[in-house]
Amino acid sequence: MELLERTGNAMRFWMVLHFPYFRRRELRRLMEDFNPGLRPGKVDRPRFMPVWENDNRLRWLDYPADAVGCEVRHMPRTLTIPAFQRYVSAYTQELGMGDANIDLYYEPEVVVMRKKFRSLMKGMIRDLLALYHFDVFILPKMNDDWMIDFVLACQELGVPMVVNDRESIITPQRQKVYPPVLKRIMPDLEAADLLSLNNQPHRDFWLASGFPEERMRLTGKPETDYWFRKDLWKDAAQIHPRLASAKNIVLFYSFGLRTYMNWYYGDEKRNWYDLAADYHDALAELLIERGEELVLIYKTGGKPSRDYFPGFDDFMAKIQAAGVVDNLVELKGNVSSLDLVRFSHIVVGFQTSGLIEAMFSDTPVVYGAWGEFYEEIKDTLFPFHTTGSVRYARSPDELKGYLIQLIDDPAARGLGESELQERKRFRELYYFPLDGNSSRRVLEAAMELLPGS
Repeated sequence: MELLERTGNAMRFWMVLHFPYFRRRELRRLMEDFNPGLRPGKVDRPRFMPVWENDNRLRWLDYPADAVGCEVRHMPRTLTIPAFQRYVSAYTQELGMGDANIDLYYEPEVVVMRKKFRSLMKGMIRDLLALYHFDVFILPKMNDDWMIDFVLACQELGVPMVVNDRESIITPQRQKVYPPVLKRIMPDLEAADLLSLNNQPHRDFWLASGFPEERMRLTGKPETDYWFRKDLWKDAAQIHPRLASAKNIVLFYSFGLRTYMNWYYGDEKRNWYDLAADYHDALAELLIERGEELVLIYKTGGKPSRDYFPGFDDFMAKIQAAGVVDNLVELKGNVSSLDLVRFSHIVVGFQTSGLIEAMFSDTPVVYGAWGEFYEEIKDTLFPFHTTGSVRYARSPDELKGYLIQLIDDPAARGLGESELQERKRFRELYYFPLDGNSSRRVLEAAMELLPGS
């Protein structure tokens, strides 16, 4: 809700959604605050409107816009949240937008409430069209709960849509259980005109789910263009002053209780609490023992509630009592992990695509995973444990041992030939094609939807 907290009140915005005059006025204020220089009226080229999420991923579409011959202006997702929370969010069982079992979204009582949400979205989209005359929406998803009705609202208004689906890291369990669910709701999902995909497994997932192959485009993931744009790289001091002179920077990707489990395991009650507690104990010990030698970046993703560990306050209390809290830097989803993996000395985490992003750099990656539950389901998760692209810690002691070794011996950070080859294989499998033009291809897909194209 950052935008609404910064520029207005969420409840106020929900209220004005019901009154066209006030809605349009408030919407203009919010949009022009978010997009400096944006003004009502037409422009002399196509105008595309990506929906901006906390991960800032679709900002990469801004850079090739001139070369493609279009203008890019963003609609922040936060504008949809007040109406969703007011009408629909009760069904999520306290999970965030997009995290609950999508079957629940089609329960009869929820469908009734969804109509109210969709009606408000249609009103907001009409206002955006009237104000800014945009040509195509570029959406980050189409099968999250809130996005399904946003897509349907666009279809009912005749607004073209390209979906650049961000969920392209497909675990075996997701591939097994999700396509049958998506097939059941595919008549709604097919409202999207084109589906922009990041890799071949991503394409296979959507083929299995029933999306028409002729409306798929293999574009690659926009943020991989980062590695071809050194002029946009930030150094450590630009991210946080405490990182400027750090001797050793350890980047930790936080994870929550059901990371990469979602609802894919039915009524399974076990979760990652014990594993996360072990991680936090090991990291606290590392900070206490070696605090003068390192800074630990504690990185959360675009959905902080998803990555939250309930024992975090105890972890903070422990390092505060030891006087090393200044050696912890907390960074949220609005800070790109791409800069972080480039200048960090060590990357550590569990099930996260951030570990694959780190494989674009020469930074060593430590993957820690253990416990009875993990051993039971590890082959249904992302297969870091089967590859030589990471240093695989199988216990808290091994995790801490790897980190201490990499801190004490910079030579140990070097990557062997087999490790380099495995990292290359992972990059090319999950972020393809890698040529610095993924964002351009997404915009070119949007150009296909213009009249006369």
